[in-house]
Amino acid sequence: MAKEINTKILGGWLILVQAYIIFNAIMWVKNAQLFWGLVKEKDKLIAAMGSNPNTGMYVTFVYFELVASIVFMILMFVLFYIFFKKWKNFPSLMIITLSFEIVSECFSYFYFGPISGYSDAILQKLIFSVVIAAVLIVYLKISKRVKLTFVY
Repeated sequence: MAKEINTKILGGWLILVQAYIIFNAIMWVKNAQLFWGLVKEKDKLIAAMGSNPNTGMYVTFVYFELVASIVFMILMFVLFYIFFKKWKNFPSLMIITLSFEIVSECFSYFYFGPISGYSDAILQKLIFSVVIAAVLIVYLKISKRVKLTFVY
């Protein structure tokens, strides 16, 4: 006897997708706060670096991270809304957002990692993002619950 999937509630593994969206939104808000503080203290940062030839790259990195944080924060809130409205485009938008996050993390690692001194932390975040994205993308593509809930 096959178990019938109740699509009126968001259950099963979709709860993990929901948790990912919520925790990721919180992380992007914290990231935006951090880099907004660094933008406000940009002159002190430049003065502290002195004659470091990478000063321009550091400032570019701060602005890049601030813009990326704001964009992904907005995307997470939009995904949160779309998730609960059960729009049929949710799985596709979630996959696109996960892909853009990986691209952003790769850009941060390859362009800013070597000069930041935090390349190990950036690499760890990149690997974590790739693993989570792979799991979520596979789930969003093959799950019967996703297909029945969001009606591809």
